Amino acid sequence: MGLHCTHTRGLVCTAFSIFFISILEGPVASSLDKVSYEVCKPCSCGGKPHLNISYPFYISGGGRELCGYPGFEITCEGKKPMYARYSVKNISYEKSSIELVSQLDDSCFAPLPFTFAPTNTFLSDSVSRHRSLFFFFNCTDSNSSSFSFPTSNVNCTSHATYNTSVTLKTPHSILSQGSACRSHAEVPVQLEGGFSNQTIKDVNYIMLLKNGFRLKWDLLTSESCTSCEKSGGRCGRSRYTDFLCYCPGGTNHSKDCGKVFRIRNYRFMN
Repeated sequence: MGLHCTHTRGLVCTAFSIFFISILEGPVASSLDKVSYEVCKPCSCGGKPHLNISYPFYISGGGRELCGYPGFEITCEGKKPMYARYSVKNISYEKSSIELVSQLDDSCFAPLPFTFAPTNTFLSDSVSRHRSLFFFFNCTDSNSSSFSFPTSNVNCTSHATYNTSVTLKTPHSILSQGSACRSHAEVPVQLEGGFSNQTIKDVNYIMLLKNGFRLKWDLLTSESCTSCEKSGGRCGRSRYTDFLCYCPGGTNHSKDCGKVFRIRNYRFMN
C-alpha cells in the first residue's frame, strides 16, 4: 500500500515532508542493530565494592558493544573490572572521571613491564596533565649515576640479575639513559598540589602506585546521554551514529525517550 494524494480544494500532498520529518525526529530502528533497552542495562563484574558499568563504558560480550563508546571497553578478570592493563578503582559518571590502579609485578611493587598510559583520544588530554612514574627494568649498569636525572632503585626478585630503577617524569619530557635497559613502563600518578620541582627523591612512589590516578573523559555525547537518562532511557549508539537513546518498549531515539514529535504550521494552499 503506497502513499496517496487527493486534489479536493487544491490540497497539496505533504507526504514527502512528513516522511523526512519522521526520519529525522522519529524512532530509529535497524535490523542490523540488535541492541535494546534491556541489553544496555548497567552491569558489573560482580566484585566488591559493586561498580556499575554503563555508557560510555561497556563490558564486552553479550551484544553490549553498542551500549558504550569506542575506546571505553571494560573487561572482567574474574570479578575485577579492568580498563586496558589497569584495574578500575572507581567511576564517577557525574564528574566524567575514572580512577585506575596499575597491575603490579608479584615480586616487587612495580608495574608490569611495557605498561603505559591508556590510549584513548577522549582521555589523552587528561593523561597529558599528569606526572608519571617511569620504570627502567633489567638495566645492565647497576649504578644509578648512569642516569642524567634523579632515580631510585627498585628491588625486584624477578629482575635480580640486573638493576631496576624508577624516576618521576614530567609531561612531554624525553628521558635518555646511559645504560641499556631491556624493558620499560610508564604509569600516570596523582600528585596533589604543586609538583613542578618534585623529583623521585621527594615522593613515596609505592604510595603513588597504590593510590592510582584519575582521568576525565570529554565526549560530545555526554549532554545527550544526560537527557536520555533523565527521560528513562539508556545510552548507546548504532553502527552508523555516535549516539542513540534506547527506550523501554523497544524504540530508539536520537535524543531522548520523552520527546513528542508533532508536525506544526503546515498550511494547505489552493
